[in-house]
Amino acid sequence: MNRDYEKSSLQLMVFTMIANFMNYLFQISAARVVSVEDFGTLNVLISTIFVLQVPGQACQLLAAKNISVINTDKNSSELHKTILGLLRISILMCTLCLTVGVILSPIFNQWMRIDNIVYTLIMLVVAGLGLGQFLVMGITQGLQRFVAMSMVKLTHAVVRVFGVFLAWLFIVYSGDRMTLIMSSMIVSTSLSILVGIYALKNSNISSDTISFKEIFTSFVLPYKEFGIVFILNLCVILIMYMDIFLVRMNVSDYWSGLYSGAVQIARIMIFASLILISTFLPMVSRVKAKGDSTIGLYFKVLIYICIFFGVGLAPILMFPEFIIRIFVGDRYIASAVYLQYTYFIAFGVVLIMLNMNYLIALEKTLFALGSYALGVVACLIIGVLIQMTIPQIALMIFIVSLGIYFINLGYLLYSQTKIFSRQT
Repeated sequence: MNRDYEKSSLQLMVFTMIANFMNYLFQISAARVVSVEDFGTLNVLISTIFVLQVPGQACQLLAAKNISVINTDKNSSELHKTILGLLRISILMCTLCLTVGVILSPIFNQWMRIDNIVYTLIMLVVAGLGLGQFLVMGITQGLQRFVAMSMVKLTHAVVRVFGVFLAWLFIVYSGDRMTLIMSSMIVSTSLSILVGIYALKNSNISSDTISFKEIFTSFVLPYKEFGIVFILNLCVILIMYMDIFLVRMNVSDYWSGLYSGAVQIARIMIFASLILISTFLPMVSRVKAKGDSTIGLYFKVLIYICIFFGVGLAPILMFPEFIIRIFVGDRYIASAVYLQYTYFIAFGVVLIMLNMNYLIALEKTLFALGSYALGVVACLIIGVLIQMTIPQIALMIFIVSLGIYFINLGYLLYSQTKIFSRQT
């Protein structure tokens, strides 16, 4: 099984690294194409999209977990029912996202100092479409068709980069460039969904026709399971992007834009680590379904992550200005002092992502639910009530992330000890 994990990780890494490179290129190109102030706004909008797409990420995790187990038994009928349930949840969450988003958009624009309502409306459409994209990715992940999953990501990334290129080539004014870049995200998300559906045409589900009526009258996954995964994902995403929102509320648009430049480099480490975590969850689910121990696989991935971040820390500490200049340009050079802080946040976020995926696969989520939620509440209370500098905001989030991780690691080891003692 360890060899299967390494083979799947390597396969996914080849394609996903290309997709991630295109995502980095999108962020870096956007930073150079629009003004520093507009890039801060763009980063807030993209961060909000990720928050709004949490239901989609929950569907992806549930799809990967349940479909990987069902596919082991080659149960096509059960697979069909599971996808119906996830599809129903995705449609309901998309409708809720768009409705609530439109109602609350004036308040959001005021808090985040966004003057153009068009940006917010495009953001909501992208977030709604993204729920379908995550469902398609979850199905391919659960079937362990990692190449198809990567192609969905790659399509999404390439089209967005093309949008930035068009904005740079044909438009002069930064605000109009922003509109075109945001609009390209609608196109990229739509095309990635179509690519995912096409990639699944030869799978076990291709012969089952899903009617619109059947979506709302057939089997649905337990809402309790979806609710727990949804809240856990929401907590992780809020912690991941908490610094963006708090910095935006505490400093000027210019400094918010500068900080966004440093954040993009730290995001490289997060999205690269997701290559390991994406293959980790379905592997754990399958090993657990066979009755074997999974703790060895958990610590193997943890060691990989620690080595990965350890290797990357040296250049971050030694050459921060050079890294900023290479990635986002001289206009953001003042943000080099924040690079190490964003790196620490990235490490903390990856650790709690790893624990979340592992506990979901083991179906031991109630304890994690409470600890993750308390961590988010702590960040919000401290960040909103206390006026802090950018380094203080970053360190606060990092410390909270470590606290969440070690609390859940302790719970995990305690649970494994109890299981071992029962067996002996």
